Amino acid sequence: IYPVSRSVVGAERWSAAAAPAREIAGPDALFEALRATAGALPGFLHDLLRLEHRRWLLRTRAADIPSSVDNLTVNPTVTVEAMSWRGLPNLLEPEADAATVPIDGPEHVLLWFDPQEKRVRVKAAANDDLLALKIITEGIAPESVAAEGKIPVSAVDAVIDRAVRSGIV
Repeated sequence: IYPVSRSVVGAERWSAAAAPAREIAGPDALFEALRATAGALPGFLHDLLRLEHRRWLLRTRAADIPSSVDNLTVNPTVTVEAMSWRGLPNLLEPEADAATVPIDGPEHVLLWFDPQEKRVRVKAAANDDLLALKIITEGIAPESVAAEGKIPVSAVDAVIDRAVRSGIV
């Protein structure tokens, strides 16, 4: 469930904390077990544990995605997680650089099961992603959004199109 967190902490320390806590299911309890071991932990570890746990849970949600819909709908597996560290999704990439270090500061992260790629995707939420989710969730007409933002309707349509292609809508 937590391969990246384990590599950040180190296999020996991980085993020492996780062995007595084999029944621990959640990231909060695991973080507390790790904190009880000697030595300092990276400040971003708690958020990383939460992110890896959420990603693991989403792998079971593929069946929640309908094969077709009549209207634009938010992918039911989409979650938006508030993190206290920026750059955590970069650690979860298979080709992540060992020198990648998250930066202290708030960031919203999107997680969802992508029906096209048949995998869980994780990325920092961009303003366009959040706008598309708001438009679709609240049923706001693109023309209203365009008028409010003083931008062309085609720009709003492009935001929605990118959301559809990414699988969040």
